[in-house]
Parts: sequence; structure tokens; C-alpha cells
Amino acid sequence: GTVDEFCVWVERVLRRYDSTMHLLGPPAVDVVAADPDGTPTAAAVETYGLAFHRTAGGPPERNLVTGFRFVDRFECRADAWRIARRTAVTEWSQVVDEAAWWPLPPGLLVGTRDRTDPVYRDAAGD
Repeated sequence: GTVDEFCVWVERVLRRYDSTMHLLGPPAVDVVAADPDGTPTAAAVETYGLAFHRTAGGPPERNLVTGFRFVDRFECRADAWRIARRTAVTEWSQVVDEAAWWPLPPGLLVGTRDRTDPVYRDAAGD
């Protein structure tokens, strides 16, 4: 879909969770096309990732860790590399029982999903 369609979709999905975190590994890049002077124009790219989802008091499927891969084709267009095609592949998913969560110590700074999150304070130079 479009960027706007993606934003609507991802906002709806993220509201289900108290917190999420996605980590991507280094991409494996294989140049698959080049112009006549040898400058790369397309690449096959594979990137592994982990996605963590938590919802206190929620159903088990809202507390999970998922291993996945992005299998992409990148193309150089107007001197900028862009994803031309993306396939998301789920490798595994594991429910993490809320009873197994490690309790966060009192006074520990915890992220929020609003403008009180430290990223906004730090970005403003406070």
C-alpha cells in the first residue's frame, strides 16, 4: 500500500500493545544488477529481525517475541537506493507468559508512547 495506508494500519496494530520493540540485524547485500560502467543498480538484501510485544493483563498472543526476515530488492533510482519490493517472512513466534516478566526496579526511567518520552526531551536539548 501507500505510506498513508501503512501509517493507518501500523497505528491501529500498535494500539493493541503497551510496548513494542523491533531490532534489525545487519543486512546481507548481494548486487544483482549494474549499469554498463559497473555501477550497482539493484541488490538482493536479506535482513533478520526480532520483534518484542507486551501488553500487561492482555491475552497471551499480545505478549510475544517473533523472529523474522525481510527479503528485499533494492534499486538505485536518481542516485538514491530504495526498496523496490519487500517480502516479510516470519520464522518463529514465542509467547512470553506475563508471569515470567522481570519486574522493573522502582525509579527506573521507562519509555512512554507520548511526548513525555525521553526522546522528545533529548531532541529539544533539555
